[in-house]
Amino acid sequence: MVRSSTLTIVKLIGALGRLILFRLLGAEGIGLYQMAYSYYGLMITFITGGFASSISLATAKDIQTGRRLFHLSLFILLFLGAAGGFFTYFFAHPIAAIFNKTELVRPIQLLAPAILLVPVLSLIRGFLQGVSRYGYIAMSELIEQVVRVIGMVFLAGYLLQFGLSEAVTGVIVGALLGALIAFLFLLIPLSSATPNLPERHKPQSTAIPVFILSCLAIMGTRIILPVTDFIDSLLVPNRLVFAGYSAQEATVIFGEFFGITATVVYVPALITSSLGHIIMPRLTTAWCTLDVPGFMAKLKVAFTTALLWGLCSSYLLAVYADTISALVIGNDSLSSTIRYLSIIPLLTGIRELSTVVLWTMDIKRKPFVGLILATGVSTIVNFLVIGIPGYSMMGIALGILSFEITSLMVNLAALKKEIAPQKIRVFDWKEMMICAIFLVFLHVSAGFFRSPAIFSNPAWAPYAAMGLSLLLIPPYLFWHLMYSRRKTRPW
Repeated sequence: MVRSSTLTIVKLIGALGRLILFRLLGAEGIGLYQMAYSYYGLMITFITGGFASSISLATAKDIQTGRRLFHLSLFILLFLGAAGGFFTYFFAHPIAAIFNKTELVRPIQLLAPAILLVPVLSLIRGFLQGVSRYGYIAMSELIEQVVRVIGMVFLAGYLLQFGLSEAVTGVIVGALLGALIAFLFLLIPLSSATPNLPERHKPQSTAIPVFILSCLAIMGTRIILPVTDFIDSLLVPNRLVFAGYSAQEATVIFGEFFGITATVVYVPALITSSLGHIIMPRLTTAWCTLDVPGFMAKLKVAFTTALLWGLCSSYLLAVYADTISALVIGNDSLSSTIRYLSIIPLLTGIRELSTVVLWTMDIKRKPFVGLILATGVSTIVNFLVIGIPGYSMMGIALGILSFEITSLMVNLAALKKEIAPQKIRVFDWKEMMICAIFLVFLHVSAGFFRSPAIFSNPAWAPYAAMGLSLLLIPPYLFWHLMYSRRKTRPW
């Protein structure tokens, strides 16, 4: 519970930091950073693999075995991280050439220390999780994000006078500082978490191969999203250039969509992600104890929560896109892209929750297949539509939406197959109609704020209307969820 709350706070701080960076660097700078980060994310996922999760599980079962595997994993990650860092530094020019951006050479070179450090940091957190040091882990994540955001903003602002490439380099260094401080902080609990315990038994000869296979299996499920981001960072700018935009314009558009608009529209999904962390232990307990009625009741309330929150969030993004754009970047230039993707909170929230439910039911293959299929569909849509002059913006939005919709449909199909014998409707149309009626009422009520009789300055009217919506939605959601829970079995 503590760590899930901390993760939500960490992600919100990260989103805030990205919004500030957008103000500093502009769309082009964020686009360059997003390209470099897509390569970084792919390398980190490939090197780290599933070592952190596997070491956590192994340590929780047997601390002696976990300690041995931790030392082995540390050696492997140091070797892979050093090799990855060496490759990144000395092959930065060819890597930047893949993106057709010579400005990325310096930022990519400075990713090398992070590629060595971050996998080790992840492994330490995994080991500490296995020995139940959750407080230290949560604190380290919070420290890392705070130092990271402060360092990124300060260094980017200072180095901007030397050029955009140097400013992006400052962002990379700021992120490295955050990881370094978190690493130094975790050395304290790590030293006390590895006591000299007496040897009770020798390690089984099959333990290491099983552990390595587990790491590879987890990496296979986690590498899909970084691969998708990397493909997008290569494909989207190239197709924009094919459609007639200049290389600089393509970078600006890429930054607007994937650097800032995506940050804005995915922020509401953080709430649903936290819901998934909170509900997963309860669902797992009900499923493992064969408490089918209790499992279905929890399942319905969870999906109702995700549905209502998604609908309300999508409403706010669609109706107040101009106001949100003005708050974020000072003008309404992002309003169209925010409206294109306004349904993302609804789609992503249900997709993430359905993934958690399927994992709880020990159905892990279907979400993985859904992500692979979604990546393929999204790539095809991006390739075919973005290159058409006049439809490029719509093509980018369709690519993002097709990824979410495809993976969601696969999850829901698998979930429907499993719960069909229980004759329960996860989505209740009555609940949706009540929410729709409330949103219509809210929209009409907020419209009165645009009356000249209330505000002599019409520029303030949209902000007041959005403020009223933000004020009324939380109590409505609380009332509606209480009403929904009364119709189901108590938790």
